Amino acid sequence: MNSTINFTNYNDLSSHVQFSHFGLISSETPATISFLENRKFLNQLLNNHNICGVITNHELAEQIGGKNNDLTLIISNDPRQTFYLCHNERAFSQNKRLGKSNIHCSVKIHETAFIHDLGVEIARNVVIEPNVTILSGVSIGEGSIIRSGSCIGIEGFEHKRVNGQILSVVHDGSVKIGEYVEIGANNTIARGLMGRDTLIGSETKTDSLVHVAHCAQIGRRCLIPACAMIAGSAEIGDDAWIGPNSSVSSQVKVGNKGFISIGSVVIKDVDPEQHVSGNFALPHYHFLKIINKMKKLIK
Repeated sequence: MNSTINFTNYNDLSSHVQFSHFGLISSETPATISFLENRKFLNQLLNNHNICGVITNHELAEQIGGKNNDLTLIISNDPRQTFYLCHNERAFSQNKRLGKSNIHCSVKIHETAFIHDLGVEIARNVVIEPNVTILSGVSIGEGSIIRSGSCIGIEGFEHKRVNGQILSVVHDGSVKIGEYVEIGANNTIARGLMGRDTLIGSETKTDSLVHVAHCAQIGRRCLIPACAMIAGSAEIGDDAWIGPNSSVSSQVKVGNKGFISIGSVVIKDVDPEQHVSGNFALPHYHFLKIINKMKKLIK
């Protein structure tokens, strides 16, 4: 039989439920509390064993009851609002408890750079160029270079419409940059949240004006030229090329050695070693066929 509590406040919830994070029903992090306000996601909830508790209403709680006895049912009249307010309260608390920043003595830091005094880890032989900002929750591996004007560890773009208002979701995750990475000038890289960090693999190189959104995870030895955009929770495999001015949409997966042509808008997964082009992106040879047909029509 499911354990059931009526929600009163975050402190009461945290004293009754052992959990690691708040997260969505698709969470890959064990011991997650999620929320359910629509029956169509019920099966997904029941099949995700990472979820230990769910904030929901009385009607949906009755449909969950007995189908997964490991779930703690947290009853609220407004599950969505309760979930995000609780996440924010926990995130604020976690961010306040970050330890003192640890910067190796060999790191070269320009006098105009700003590095937060809490929650930053920088390994040996890193170079921080002028006007760089490194905020809490960032770790940078050995030998990496952060070029001028880049901002690492920013709050990501996560805002929810709740009861006619917009609620900004606090980010409580990290940015983890591997070894011998080069981050180009004026890049922006957002922190992760809800148990998923933003990752940039070792030896990856980005050009100027690249944006990496929250929870995006980029593999090793990738090359990302100017003005590319990697949206939230996208996954890029090793040795990929993400062309200039291209966009990889949220939760899209690009396989190892995937190749994204200049200006492409990628909204579907890209297989390993696949080459895609266009807006919206297609396999490159299909794209060329379409272009050739268009040329004939114009003639």
